[in-house]
Amino acid sequence: MKHEQDYSIKELMEMPLDDLINLDYSKLSKEGKLVVIKRDPVMWAKSFVQIYNIDLDKYAQWTPRWYQAEMLRDRSLRKVFRCGRRCVTGNLEIQMPSTGKIKTVQELYDSQEEFEVLALDNNYQVEIAQHAKVYDNGIKPVYRLMTSSGRTIDATDNHPFLTELGWAELSKLSVGENIAIPVKLNYFGDNSIEETELKILARKLNKDKSIIKEIPEEVFTLNREALSVFISELIQDSFNEKEERPVNMLYISKSKKLVKQLAHLLLRYGIVTTFRQENDKYSLGFVNSKTHRRLKKKSHTSMFALYHSYKYQPVNDKLNKVFLSYLPVKELSLSDFKKVKFDKLSVEEYLKSKTLNKNEAREFAELLGFETISDILYGDIYWDKIVSIECLGEQQTYDVSVPHYRNFIANDIISHNTGKTETMVVEALYNVFTRKNFIHMFVTPYQSQIRMIFDNIRQKIDSSALIKREVTRSTTNPHLLEFSNGSKIVGFTSGAGSGMSAASIRGWRADWISLDEMDIA
Repeated sequence: MKHEQDYSIKELMEMPLDDLINLDYSKLSKEGKLVVIKRDPVMWAKSFVQIYNIDLDKYAQWTPRWYQAEMLRDRSLRKVFRCGRRCVTGNLEIQMPSTGKIKTVQELYDSQEEFEVLALDNNYQVEIAQHAKVYDNGIKPVYRLMTSSGRTIDATDNHPFLTELGWAELSKLSVGENIAIPVKLNYFGDNSIEETELKILARKLNKDKSIIKEIPEEVFTLNREALSVFISELIQDSFNEKEERPVNMLYISKSKKLVKQLAHLLLRYGIVTTFRQENDKYSLGFVNSKTHRRLKKKSHTSMFALYHSYKYQPVNDKLNKVFLSYLPVKELSLSDFKKVKFDKLSVEEYLKSKTLNKNEAREFAELLGFETISDILYGDIYWDKIVSIECLGEQQTYDVSVPHYRNFIANDIISHNTGKTETMVVEALYNVFTRKNFIHMFVTPYQSQIRMIFDNIRQKIDSSALIKREVTRSTTNPHLLEFSNGSKIVGFTSGAGSGMSAASIRGWRADWISLDEMDIA
């Protein structure tokens, strides 16, 4: 068997890509490394493309996810990636982490400005993601997903949500399965209002029996201490009513919007609640009555006595099947587990007898070496069961693009953006840099989509001195980038309502054409 450094340049040039990428890159000669870089688009991207890494607070190499690597390494002359159409409707609400304000996707799109969102980092902890932007994604079939806690989100059928086994498209999910919601949104505004005024405002809301009442916008911008005064007074004042309520009931109102707003504000303190409707009233309660403590005092500090233990929450039984399938490969004994109680059953019998809770699943994931599952189970995540998925028909949709983390929290549910555009951009840059006089053409239905692609390309170019110095010309009408080796990246729209006639493509030749959103092109 040859060592990597023993391969000649000719052998490396003729080697199938599948074999080439399995070589130990670090052990290749300098010349061999250059061959791999030129032949492998993933290795080329790691060497030349940089993005801003929030965790490191500096620019670092672009590292693809597994599906992006597969897309890049597929060198078929004709290939279709079904990864567009992952989008949401304009009514979704997103918390602005620096101000506490709530804005809809439609409002963010109308502003055409970059903004911050809350997202999960690589360790599944809630953090701030920067440079998010909303793009028009056309009219498409939309589905409404509802969870057992009463959360809803409207999205296209292949919009991904986080499960215990990783990200899964909406079309692949079914009623009874779990998706992730954040267990806390620990971000507040910096405004403050006198305590007396806050209590008066809370009492006025409770006295108002209107179905359209809502929490004023300025409440969402309050700092942690001021907001706790308002919430506590709102909840505790409602308990002064004569109406009897269940022990796990936290709040009740005729206003649907107010109750949903309160659920979100409580989530900022790490309090997960359940939304319910009964007749003409809406209620907010604890997701688990066993872990709730009743509010007995009128002091706002009593709210912080509420504590939820998530480690015993049941997770999806799919994990049991995954662990069972791996047991023959890695044998485990009862002694391997210190915290898990098996009731004198074997490991296999135990996995077949019940669905694991979160704490038990962590133990199995760590012992079996499933790092991703373990990270997810230790993350800022609560598992919320899907109770319904219904088709809403065709609606206007938008793409929420979030660099780096590639996910965002909207309607207090964790969603994913695909990274499809990232992959297409890297592929285009690879094509024009490794070939002379090569033309890579992008064609999209809408002007906003072609603008998003070229914005991404220019960001990649600006962050890499090696790529930037090779640019000889850059225009926006038409979208065009020329490079010193004679290669070009060009972009056009083809939709009738795009603002640009498809006839503008006439006269152009192309060596490679990327048709984005082909289903509506």
